[in-house]
Amino acid sequence: MAEQRKRVLEAARGLLLERGSGDITAKDLADRAGISRATFYRCFDNVDAVIDLLYNEFLARVTQRLERHIQPGTNPATWLRQLVGEVLGDAVEMGPYLVALYREELRPGSPAGDAQRQRVEAQIDRICDWWTSWAGFTADRALARAIVLLPQAAGISLAQANVTGAEKARLEEAVMFMIEATIERYLRSHED
Repeated sequence: MAEQRKRVLEAARGLLLERGSGDITAKDLADRAGISRATFYRCFDNVDAVIDLLYNEFLARVTQRLERHIQPGTNPATWLRQLVGEVLGDAVEMGPYLVALYREELRPGSPAGDAQRQRVEAQIDRICDWWTSWAGFTADRALARAIVLLPQAAGISLAQANVTGAEKARLEEAVMFMIEATIERYLRSHED
C-alpha cells in the first residue's frame, strides 16, 4: 500500500503541474500511477486528500525553515537573508509546482485556502514572538505580515518566470532592502 500511495503522490505532482488540482480526478490519478481506482480509494479517501497531503508536505517545509532560522533574541540580519534566500531558492527549484500549490490556495472551496491562512497567521505569531524578544516591545501584526508576505510574493513571481541566477540575486537584494527598511522605520517610530 505504501508503494501505491507514493505513486499516487508522484502522479498528483505531475498532474498539478500540467493542469491544476481542480481538473484532477481519481481516475486520472489511478491511471497515471498505474493502479486501479479501487486501489486508489484504498490509499486515499478522495482527490482532495491527495492534494491536501502534498500541500501539507510543503507547509511542513516552510514551518521547519522558519523554526530553524528564527531564534528568540537574534538580530534579523542573522536570519532574514537566509530565510529570504531559501524562499526564493524554493521558487526557482519548484517553479511550476509552487505555482500550482498557490493556485490550489486560491481555488474556491479548497482546504488549502484555510491551511494557507492558518500558516500565514502562525508565521506572523512566530515573528511577533521573535520581535518582542529582540526589540523589547510588541510588534505590530502588520509589520510581521509584511515580513512574511514580501518574500512569498516575490517567490510566486519568481516561480512563474525563467530567471538567471543574477536576476534572483537582485530580487533577493530588493526584498531584503524592503524588509530592512520597514523594520528600521518601525524601530525609529518607537524610539520615544
